[in-house]
Formats: sequence, structure tokens, C-alpha cells
Amino acid sequence: MTSPARRDPLVTVEEYLALEESSVIRHEYVDGHLFALAGSSQNHNEIVLNVAERFRAAARGIHCRVRAMEVMLSVTSSRYYYPDVMVTCHQDDTHRRTIHQPCVIVEVLSPSTEQVDTREKLFAYKTITSLRAYYIVRQDSMTVDNHWRDDDGNWWHGTLYQQGTLRVPCLNLDLPLAEIYEGVVFDSAE
Repeated sequence: MTSPARRDPLVTVEEYLALEESSVIRHEYVDGHLFALAGSSQNHNEIVLNVAERFRAAARGIHCRVRAMEVMLSVTSSRYYYPDVMVTCHQDDTHRRTIHQPCVIVEVLSPSTEQVDTREKLFAYKTITSLRAYYIVRQDSMTVDNHWRDDDGNWWHGTLYQQGTLRVPCLNLDLPLAEIYEGVVFDSAE
């Protein structure tokens, strides 16, 4: 005999934000559901630090701010993520824990997040009117999926490999993949 289906109660945005203030574990929030974030590999961490360092150096003097991993992104009033790296150049984007108007978002793929990063987040991020580029960075090969919005609001996609260079809007930066992957050790065990 089976038991009747049971609906789990949804978490409100207010409950979620209060939880994030006191939790040692970060959670992403999607339409009332919480998703705990796992730890990252050394390659993941190396890539995030490389990108954040290059972005931060480029942001000096142009009133843009770079945030990495610990700052939430509010995509909508019912959807909050923790991108690996974000750039915001909007002067009103000053909430102490949340970015609302990013210009650039970077996600480094992990086996546990690949489907979410390449589908759900791609779709959600493209709805952010301030967003100019979304980079999906693989940690197992020198490969970056480059999604960018042109001046007419159209989204484009290209994949960069090995010797490619990202043109980073807002920061006026050309970032070679070699710099993104500096210090990364590709290993079949990763």
C-alpha cells in the first residue's frame, strides 16, 4: 500500500533571507525551494580566483565592483543564486548581501551543477536587463561558453577553446583563456 503524496511547504523569501544571514551553508532559492551548495574543487577555486583577480584589476577606476561566490544575485523576487563571479557597474547596486543589476556573470561548471548552470541559470540570467555577458567555464578543459548580448538586445553564443580570448563588456577587458586557467591542473581524477 502506498501513502498519499505529501506536498513539502515552500519557504518564503523572507525566511530564506533570514536563513542565509545565519547559515554557514549557502543555499540558492528557486520559487520557494532551497538548494544547498556543495564545496568546490581546487580547479574550481583556482579558476574563480583567476577570473576575480583579472576582473578586479580591470574594474579599478571605472566604478565597477567585482563579487565572488559569497554574494547573492537576485534574478527575480523569487529566485536567488550565488554566481561564482559577478561584475556590477550600476551605482544603485549597493545592498550589502545582494546584487540586482550585474553586467557580467561567470559560473564555473562542476559535475553537480552543470545541468543547472547550462539550462536553468542560462535562461534565468538572460532575463536580467543589465546583463551583457554570461560565461560558463569548464574546469576539466580549457573551454568557455560565451553568451553575450549585443547592442540591439540580441543574445549570441560562441565557444572558446585553448588560445581563445574573452572580450569582457563593462570592464573593457580582453581576457585570454590562458589567464583564466593559470595554475589549473587537468587530471582525469577531477
